[in-house]
Amino acid sequence: MEIHTKPYSKLVEKLLSVYRDKLVSIYSLDHPMARKADTPETLLIVVQSVTCEDLEQHRETPGIVTQVKIFEINELATAADVFPIEFLELKRHPSLLYGKDVLQDVHVNSTHLRHELEFCLRALVLKLREGAVAPKADLSGLVLASFPEVLTYFSYVRHLPGRTTAVSETETLRDACHILECNPVVFEQIQAAYAGQKLTPYFEGYLAELTQAIGKLDTL
Repeated sequence: MEIHTKPYSKLVEKLLSVYRDKLVSIYSLDHPMARKADTPETLLIVVQSVTCEDLEQHRETPGIVTQVKIFEINELATAADVFPIEFLELKRHPSLLYGKDVLQDVHVNSTHLRHELEFCLRALVLKLREGAVAPKADLSGLVLASFPEVLTYFSYVRHLPGRTTAVSETETLRDACHILECNPVVFEQIQAAYAGQKLTPYFEGYLAELTQAIGKLDTL
């Protein structure tokens, strides 16, 4: 098979020495803006099958990236049912280093996506409430830590009615809030203030709108 990215040829050769003819595909999962010229930080490796001996040899081979997600090829379709958000993330910025582009054939079912989105947002709201009653609660810190997750989840809410075209973060928020019938204003205020000031004044509205969003998501 073809090595698609020449600067990574030595890495690919090392992985071929470990997985041999069982190696199907290698992807870099680094964001395009964060990719280094010679060594990716995180890999997705797809193989026909994997043994403990393979994993041991991988571990003991110098110079191989150890931040890896290793899938057997027959696991991809069924795993996408369980981890739809994660697979959409994998498909968002993959860079094929070697082999066949098997991710393009992975389909994420909207029902499974809705279920995981609801699960993740409910878990996030529970975590916010738990943090809010803790001694010396840092409401600003709770918003700061959780907001990137909300942006990610809202970007995939847009997939539920089939909207997959990339748009700006602001448009993503407004689109998702329209679908979830919640008010985008507090999210836009947090987005504008995110790096520059305390976010405590936005906590109450933030929590209320997320709770509203979950209620609507449950009915989609």
